[in-house]
Amino acid sequence: MTSPTSNFTLPPAQEAVSERSVTSSENGVNDSRNKQLKRAKSKIKYRIPACKERQVFANIPIPEDKGQAKGKYVSNKIITSKYNIWTFLPKNLFEQFRRAANMYFLIMAVLGMIPAVSTNSPILTLLPLSTVVFLTACKDAVEDLNRHQIDDKYNSATCYLLQNFENVNYPNQTKLSIWKRILLRIKLFFKRKKSKPREDSNFNNDDNIPCKPSNEINGDPEFKKVMWKDVRVGDFLYLKNGDAVPADAIILSTSEHNGNCFVETKDLDGETNLKTRRCVPVDSIKKIKTPKECSQAMFWIDSEAPNSNLFNYNAKLTVVSDFTEVNPSQEQDFNSTHSGRGQNPRKSKNSIPIDINNLLLRAHVIRNTEWVIAMTVFTGVDTKIILNSGETPSKRSRIEKEMNQEVILNFIILIILALICAIGTGVSSYLLTNSKGKYIEERVAPNQGSIGLSSFLTFLSGLIIFQNIIPISLYISIEFVKGFQAFFIYNDLGMWDEDAEIPCVPKSWNLSDDLGQIEYIFSDKTGTLTRNIMEFRQCSIGGKVYGRNGWAGKTDASIGKEMAQGGDNLNDNVNKDEIWNQYLQELKNTFDPKYSSTDPDFLTFVDPDIYRDLNADKSIEEGTDGEFNIDDNLDKQKRASLIREFFTLLAVCHTVVVDKSDKFTNESDSEKSISDKGKTSVNDVHSDQTIENNLHQSDEEKSSSKNSSLDHTLKKVKHSITNIKSSFKGLESMASLVNSTSSKGKKSISIDKTLVYNLDYKAESPDEAALVSAAKNIGFSFLDRTLESMTIDIFGQEYVFDILNVLAFNSSRKRMSIIVRRPETLGGGIVLFCKGADNIIFERLASGQEILIQKTSSDIDNFSSDGLRTLTVAYRVLDKSFYDSWANKYQEASTAINERSSKIDACAEEIEKDLILLGATAIEDKLQEGVPECIERLRGAGIKIWVLTGDKLETAINIGTRRSAGSNGV
Repeated sequence: MTSPTSNFTLPPAQEAVSERSVTSSENGVNDSRNKQLKRAKSKIKYRIPACKERQVFANIPIPEDKGQAKGKYVSNKIITSKYNIWTFLPKNLFEQFRRAANMYFLIMAVLGMIPAVSTNSPILTLLPLSTVVFLTACKDAVEDLNRHQIDDKYNSATCYLLQNFENVNYPNQTKLSIWKRILLRIKLFFKRKKSKPREDSNFNNDDNIPCKPSNEINGDPEFKKVMWKDVRVGDFLYLKNGDAVPADAIILSTSEHNGNCFVETKDLDGETNLKTRRCVPVDSIKKIKTPKECSQAMFWIDSEAPNSNLFNYNAKLTVVSDFTEVNPSQEQDFNSTHSGRGQNPRKSKNSIPIDINNLLLRAHVIRNTEWVIAMTVFTGVDTKIILNSGETPSKRSRIEKEMNQEVILNFIILIILALICAIGTGVSSYLLTNSKGKYIEERVAPNQGSIGLSSFLTFLSGLIIFQNIIPISLYISIEFVKGFQAFFIYNDLGMWDEDAEIPCVPKSWNLSDDLGQIEYIFSDKTGTLTRNIMEFRQCSIGGKVYGRNGWAGKTDASIGKEMAQGGDNLNDNVNKDEIWNQYLQELKNTFDPKYSSTDPDFLTFVDPDIYRDLNADKSIEEGTDGEFNIDDNLDKQKRASLIREFFTLLAVCHTVVVDKSDKFTNESDSEKSISDKGKTSVNDVHSDQTIENNLHQSDEEKSSSKNSSLDHTLKKVKHSITNIKSSFKGLESMASLVNSTSSKGKKSISIDKTLVYNLDYKAESPDEAALVSAAKNIGFSFLDRTLESMTIDIFGQEYVFDILNVLAFNSSRKRMSIIVRRPETLGGGIVLFCKGADNIIFERLASGQEILIQKTSSDIDNFSSDGLRTLTVAYRVLDKSFYDSWANKYQEASTAINERSSKIDACAEEIEKDLILLGATAIEDKLQEGVPECIERLRGAGIKIWVLTGDKLETAINIGTRRSAGSNGV
């Protein structure tokens, strides 16, 4: 048997880079991950914010040492177009005459206007060039007009903003120059002739015409409709379910009792699973519900400078006083205390840290949350999504660049030919003059003052005579071909997006000829080649593997491994009925399931041994901190304790939130929810609409979104069919598309009817939801979460764990920890639960666990060989005095504005050590249908495919073999 090999080929420009990366890694340069990330070199011109750190005030007069409000923040208006009415002609001409051919033909046209050398009419010379330039300008104008329309749609979209209150971050009256006043009057004149803006039906009230925000107070505070482009820094936003976020804003309060809200982030990171965001943990702020309370809240925000990092944000919020007790005398006292630089009482106030989990970004969409109140901190080009987008570049295809080189080469040949003619003219004139004398000179060249001038005129004439060496018709043909290619792409039924209900829109016609010249494809694995549906398969606890009994079948990677080794029998005979009967009997002997599934079709982890080992010790007690001596005859009581600690960790150490449904009373009730079958489901993402649909959605569609997901799917398919019919009415292939779409929309949604209560888990990562669901099905059910505590049901008994700190996962830490206080019935005390990559956890374990580490490491290697995603889990019991000392350091680090992440990571290093190893988990993410066939076709076309993954080497090789359908070339 030979092991599978890998014949991947690096791109030529990347080979040297790869060697340098390996060398740097061996020399310990990995510490650079703590340094600030820098952008890679690119031809794209990124936007660079001009402002630095900022302070945003709410209902607080700006201190004298900060000066007066200047309104210096950028507008929320976004411009992604390349041209406007003033710059179109010069910029477009510059873009076109960057082509060597256009410049060449322009030179030839100018030469053709010289009577001494011209052979044709100047009109015939200018007409082809003018035609090419005009057609290209029309094409560029159409492309840029589409960008203007998209910009106008977003800038004119509406949201609800607090009005009749003073935004102290802007002056009451803005001074305008005389030119801006003239332009403003012109704009107002043309706006009167336009129709009213489109109504936004997000709210059921009569305020349909957006107003202009100002600091004028004409009544009680209220939320009014304004356009996105008018949103300012320091404004209070009121967002409802389905609304898109117009600017980067800090969450102040939500409709949820725990202060959480759910957002859809696919327009930023491409991920469809919902993310959780939290309000600031200040009681007086998170209780804000009305416009009046917004106008009374007194606080300020110290924010970092705008940057393009979508996954990090540092700020802090300081509350002046409880706004329920504010009166005018207090405001006067506050003003008087800010009369000098040396007296600033804000330094004595408690500062609340704000991170990325408290921030809503522009292009986020609110989901499954009734309402959110937030304050804007970044607008327009200062928002993170715009800073990442860069300015609209001028793109040129590879063929166009090569044609420029060919034109220059042909031009050089043309000059050589003209020089040969000029030299020949000069030599012949010289010989004739010397042989025939002055008579020949006067008769042959009476209008030419000298032989040099005659040669020069011959050179220019030669350029004009031989100019057809570069045919101008070639460029006209190419422009027509690009236009027709864009038209065919737009009308291609195979590229119709059924979910978004839109065709493929070519936004840049210049790049259509690049489609057939792709040499490399770089692809992500999770969610791109895989389904992003995680299934909990196996686990290793105390050196013993559970779940390796063949219940869930073989993984894609194990199939690929057998294919690479020449195996033919890919299906083993497993008595699943016997395994299930034993598992169900042991489960019911342990506890009465309310939240756990007892339907074999919904479970991917079934092993009766786990309950047999648990039942060896009926009492729940704290794990042992001493040295482990793990072998095959491990003490049953200790193993039972390890299993309880293992699944308690899975139920506690996460950032998942839960929706708990009512008790199922009949079949119709059960159909309203969808069970997790020990894995996350695509149905957790309740909607897949774009921002445009959310901004202009009708009242009927808004109300229908509250119905069941099945009804929503059927209505969406019906609407999709109607639109497709109207868009492609004349196409004969429309019937087949409608039939296929209808059949896709009728697929059934599986329901787990064995659940007494359904727990709908929503997680930022599908891995987390899979782990929590697996613990729930074993009997460790996560029920509820607040900012301070979480409730866990363990075998029918509910326990409340106090949340002390959460050390979040990030790419540099590669682990997540949570510090909780156990309930007294479980032994009490402060415990740190930690999960992460095996190499990260192993180096932080306490001594004396070498045998357990060796066995767990061997199990992880076997999991990886089967293509499973592994995670190692451990815990530590903390001394109260040690924790109190550490908590003070962590509080200081979490409120730092500069280098907060590095300071928090340093604090985490102090406490995430001397851990006790519990085991490891193994999760599978199955491949999408048709992936092997698709890759084979791409490779058959000569395209090299690179898959970016964080899996272990063995996992990547086996999955790669499976994806290539056993091809030897991968």
